[in-house]
Amino acid sequence: MQATSKKIQERLEDTKSVQEVSKSLAGNSRGKNHTDYWSKKVFLPTYTFNGDKRAASLFAVKIQFRGRRELFPLNTALRVEAAKKAKLIWASLIAVGWENTLQEFKPQSVYIPPTFTTVGEYLDYLQEQQFYGPKTFYNKVTKFYTALSSMLSVAPTSQRHMARNGGLKKWRDKLEATRLDQLTPHLVEQWKNRVLARDMNDQQQLVRTKHTLDSYLRTAKAMFGPRILKRLKTFGVTLPEPIPFADAEYVSRGRSAYRYRSRMDPYHLTACAIEELQGERREQLKIFLLALHLGLRRGEIDKLLWRQFDFDQCQLHVEATEFSQLKTEGSECDIGLESELRDFFQAEFQAAQSIFVIDTQIQPRPSQIYAHYRAASEFTALCAWLRAHGVAAQKPIHTLRKEFGRLITEKMGLYAASLALRHTSTAVTSIYYADDTRPKHTGLGRLLAKIEQPEPPRVSPARLKPATTGRVKTSHPEGGSGNEGLRVKDKVKAC
Repeated sequence: MQATSKKIQERLEDTKSVQEVSKSLAGNSRGKNHTDYWSKKVFLPTYTFNGDKRAASLFAVKIQFRGRRELFPLNTALRVEAAKKAKLIWASLIAVGWENTLQEFKPQSVYIPPTFTTVGEYLDYLQEQQFYGPKTFYNKVTKFYTALSSMLSVAPTSQRHMARNGGLKKWRDKLEATRLDQLTPHLVEQWKNRVLARDMNDQQQLVRTKHTLDSYLRTAKAMFGPRILKRLKTFGVTLPEPIPFADAEYVSRGRSAYRYRSRMDPYHLTACAIEELQGERREQLKIFLLALHLGLRRGEIDKLLWRQFDFDQCQLHVEATEFSQLKTEGSECDIGLESELRDFFQAEFQAAQSIFVIDTQIQPRPSQIYAHYRAASEFTALCAWLRAHGVAAQKPIHTLRKEFGRLITEKMGLYAASLALRHTSTAVTSIYYADDTRPKHTGLGRLLAKIEQPEPPRVSPARLKPATTGRVKTSHPEGGSGNEGLRVKDKVKAC
C-alpha cells in the first residue's frame, strides 16, 4: 500500500497544472506571422573543412511554399534579426509569389536571360557557354572579324599584327563595338557588290573573289544560324530582329563554282614522287602517299602516330590521340591499306626514330587554339614540288585528298567515296570532292553504225575555184554587160 501511494504521489507532483499547460500551448501555437515562430526555424548552416564539421556565422532559413523549397541566406549573426527577416520573406511569398520574392531576397538565384547589344557581347557569351570548341571558335571568330572589317571598311593598319603595340587589340575593339542592329541585309548587300565590283574586269579573279565571299558568308551565317538560335532559346536568349545574316544569299549560283575538277594524272604524279622524293625528301614522300593514296587531311598527317598502323590487318586507324583531335566525330575510321603501301610504311616504321610518322624536330602543341603543324616546312616544300608538277591549286596537298575522292568515286561510287573521305554526308562529297571523269553517255551510239550514210553531193570544179574580189563583168549574149554591178558575194548567194 505504501509503495502504491508513493507512486501516485510522484505522478501528481510531475503533472503540470491546467494553467501551465495552457501557457505552454499558447507559446508553441504562434503562427508563421509571428517572429517567435521563425526564431526557432532559423539555423546556422554547417560545412566541412579538412574533415571537420563547422558551423557558419550567419543564419539562414529554409522555407517551403506551394510545393517549392528554397534556402534563404539571412546575412545576420543575430537570431532576432534573422527571425524578423524570415517572417518578411514568408509574408512576401504569400503576397507576391516566388519570382518577385526571389528577386528581392535572393537575387543571385534568379536567372535573367542576357541581352546583347554589340558583337563583342554576343561572341563573349558564345565563348563563355562553350557553343564551340576552343580551336573551332578561334577559327570562326578570326574569319568573322576579317569579313566584318571589310564590311564596315575598318581597314587593317600596319600595326594590326603588332601585339606588343596593342594594334591587334585596337582593331578588334573597333569591331567588337559594332552594334548587332547595324548588320542589316542592306549593309551586307552593299558589301558584296562593292567587293565584286573590284574584280569585274578579271573573270578568273572574280571567281576566286566569289569563293572568298561565300566562305565569309558561310561562317557569318553559321554564327547566327538555326543551330545557335535553337541553343540560345534554351537559355531564354533572343536576338534583335532582323537576325544578322539570316537572309544573306551566297554569291555563287549552283554547285559548279565549287565542284572539284581533276587536272592531274595521279599515276604519273606518283611515279614522279617515287623517283624524285627520295633521300632527304623522304618525309615529303610519306606526306604525298598519305594524302593521295589514303585521303588524309593535313592535320591528320602532321600528328599521325606509328601505333595507328595495323600492319597485320593492313589497316590505318584514324582516331583522336593525346596530340590531336579529329575534325568531326565521323572522322574516326579504319582505312584499308594496299599491300604495297603497307610494305612501304612497315619498312619506314622499322627504321623510324620517332613515335610520329612524319619525323621532324618540332614538338606538337595540342593546347594551342590555332592550327600548329609540326611538319610545316615539309608541307611547304611539298606544295612547291606539286606546283612545279602541274598541281596549280591554292592548297595542293588538299587537292591530293580530292583526287583520292575522285578515284574512289570512279571505282566504287559516290557513297563509297563519302565513307572513304569520312564526310558527314554524301552532299559534301558530291559538291566539293568527287569529280567523275568517266564519259557521261548512254552507250547507245554504237547502234548508229548501222545507218547507211548518204553519198556526198557532187560539186562542179567551177564552184571550187576561189572567188575574186571587186566587181566582175560578164559577157551578155548580145554583147552587152548586164551584170556589171553584181558583186561576187551576191553571185555566191545566187548559186
